[in-house]
Amino acid sequence: MATAQEGVVIGIAAALAQKNSEATRALAVQEDILEKELSEIQTVLLAMQVPVQKKEAVEKRHSADKVVKQTGTPQIQALASQKETNKEAA
Repeated sequence: MATAQEGVVIGIAAALAQKNSEATRALAVQEDILEKELSEIQTVLLAMQVPVQKKEAVEKRHSADKVVKQTGTPQIQALASQKETNKEAA
């Protein structure tokens, strides 16, 4: 038969286990919420990136066209030259 002291210890352990279980459930819910928010943020960032990439492509195209007009360089060669210039700048 358990003594009174053992009963108290068992009660404390049970209360701690219950609190631990509740905290674990709360963290799981919070994790789900954060994962959804992160997914939404990633979606927005990707959507923002598309117009920037399109703008950069248009700018590169205009830059290459300008080189072609100014120098008479073939367009492919002008694009390659522009790409090398961008690498050196980075």
